[in-house]
Amino acid sequence: GLTIAASFLFSFRMGMIQTFSILLHEIPHEIGDYAILIENGVSIKMAMFIQFLTAIACLIGTILGFVLENTEIGTKWIIPFTAGGFLYISCVQVLPTLVERK
Repeated sequence: GLTIAASFLFSFRMGMIQTFSILLHEIPHEIGDYAILIENGVSIKMAMFIQFLTAIACLIGTILGFVLENTEIGTKWIIPFTAGGFLYISCVQVLPTLVERK
């Protein structure tokens, strides 16, 4: 959400490109998460609710990004913060799983 807001604050075109890119990534990702939840015994209703909560979290992040637009936090830290979050997830959660499978 923060990434989307930061992209729109940079330019409308960048915001649209970023939103479309995230959508292309998130649709199969959310379907996969839903399948994993169902496969592990979560009810269909609860799995849909959990996926809804993640969508709401994205919306809250986007709104927060627009609210922080004219603050020092918004202009200097949103993109580095979100980039750091993505790097953290890939290095701490994804990479060890890939290395472990070898």
